Amino acid sequence: MPPSSWAITDWETLPWPRRITRRRSSTLSRAVSLYPTYPETHISLGAAYRGLGKLDEAQKEYELARQLNPKDAKIYNNLANIFFLKGDLSQALRLWHKAADLNPFNAEALYNLATQYERMGEQKTARAYYQRFLSVAPSRLERLKARVRAKLATP
Repeated sequence: MPPSSWAITDWETLPWPRRITRRRSSTLSRAVSLYPTYPETHISLGAAYRGLGKLDEAQKEYELARQLNPKDAKIYNNLANIFFLKGDLSQALRLWHKAADLNPFNAEALYNLATQYERMGEQKTARAYYQRFLSVAPSRLERLKARVRAKLATP
C-alpha cells in the first residue's frame, strides 16, 4: 500500500502473517458462522477482507463487530481506515475521533488523526496528535515513534 493511502490499524500487529489468503478468509468465515456473537471474529474477518482488498466486505464485518461491542475503540479505528481507503475522509476522521474518545491510549487512532490533519495542512493540530501518539505508543511501534520524533524535530 503506498504511503499516501496508509493508515495504521491493529491488523498490522495481529499474530498471524500479514499475507492474507483466500483460504485464511474462508477459515475466518467459518469461525464467524460458529461464533457470530463474538466481535473478535468479525474484527479478524474484516482484517482479512481488508488484506484481500475487499473493502465493502471488511466494512460489513467491522459494522457487525461495532453493533456487538460499541465501546471497542479498535473497531472504530479499523472501520475509519476502511472509509479512508474508500476516500471518505470526513467519515474516517469522525471515526478516528470516536476511537480516540473511547480510548485515549489508542495509539493507532492518534497516529491516524495526526497524519490526516497533516495531509489537510493543519500542522498545529497534527503536531498535537503526534505528541499524544508518542506519549501512549507501545514499544511495538518503536520504529514509527522514531519517525514521528524526527518529524516533530523539524519546525
